[in-house]
Amino acid sequence: MPAQNEEIHDLLEEGGHLSELVAPRRIVTRGGRVVAVEMAQMRLGEADDSGRRKPVEVEGKSFEVPLDTLIVAIGQRPDLSLFGDQDIALTDSGYLAVDTVTLETSLPGVHAGGDIIGGGPDSIVKACGDGRKIAEAIIAREGCHTTDTTSPRPAWPDFDSIDILKRRSRIEPRVDIPHRVFSGRGDFAEVIGTLEAEVAQREASRCLDCDLVCSTCESVCPNRAIVTYRTRPGILPIPALRPASDGDVDAEITPYVIDQGPQVAVLSDACNECGNCVTFCPTADRPWRDKPRLYLHREDFESESDNAFMFLVRGDMRGLQARFGGATHELFEVDGDLRYMSPPERLLLERETLVVRESEFLGGPPVDPSVKAERLGVMITLLRAFTDSMPEFPLAEANPEWLMVPKD
Repeated sequence: MPAQNEEIHDLLEEGGHLSELVAPRRIVTRGGRVVAVEMAQMRLGEADDSGRRKPVEVEGKSFEVPLDTLIVAIGQRPDLSLFGDQDIALTDSGYLAVDTVTLETSLPGVHAGGDIIGGGPDSIVKACGDGRKIAEAIIAREGCHTTDTTSPRPAWPDFDSIDILKRRSRIEPRVDIPHRVFSGRGDFAEVIGTLEAEVAQREASRCLDCDLVCSTCESVCPNRAIVTYRTRPGILPIPALRPASDGDVDAEITPYVIDQGPQVAVLSDACNECGNCVTFCPTADRPWRDKPRLYLHREDFESESDNAFMFLVRGDMRGLQARFGGATHELFEVDGDLRYMSPPERLLLERETLVVRESEFLGGPPVDPSVKAERLGVMITLLRAFTDSMPEFPLAEANPEWLMVPKD
């Protein structure tokens, strides 16, 4: 069977025609009947922020496709009429904006997932995953969650990295799926057959176990600027501070989920932003920009406004600083605890359980809530992961002027 998609192969075999890089311009009618569609010839333009090359029209090149029946099957926009007059937050793309962890919309208690959120249509797998996240969030909100959020999830499965690398270095052709010959079709019998057990096992063995570890970006980086580290899958109970009515401070727990063991980070000093990782990323991601960016030089770190991290050591204290929203955040191991500081507040947390030992606002109007789970969560994850799996990673000796000194 040719290498193309099976559905496309069947389409061509049954006499269908496939036109690539064309776009409908207008429907042609004569005598009140549809007779053709005028199509514009397109070409791939420059890549947008997502890495996708947007089709652009080739001037002066169009043609008509004659037809007597037209079936419209184009992209659609979400129908938000079910919300009536209720004001609900949307993304720049016109889809529902949701919390990254709970997938809750701006309407309290209303969750959304699948094609209607974020950037729009995606895969069925992602939609199923969104449903699971929503179910977990609702169960946790209703107080009947049986999982202790302070306990780690089961350890990531062990895998033979050498065996995976060997299998990824070879191209194994796919197994041919049995089909009825075209001349024998025309009834309601199955067209696509099934595989024998031995053949099915051979086809399944082609799996590259990307669910265990991907790291394709690391293998294709010419500068070795991407590294793989191991995290502790689990749920971090991140405390968010809120001012109480009596002038005190309340800590509200927000879960930060770590659901994958091997992760990648970018050594920004070695990355020249060549885009090789984008080209080979199987999920069309931008690893050089989207994954945590680690810095060794202070000026480079401070020049970044977001997604910048610098590991530091000061005396017997080990920690890291991060840049979020143009501000510096700090996390250090201090006397067996974790001390987190950001411009508005200071938290002292028990190292493993993250129970709040001390908390205070450092000045200025308190933000409600002050601590964002995705910020502190990623800092704790990086500090734990690099301490456990990459103790050899260089730590910069912190200049006292760099540190956020707590109030006396």
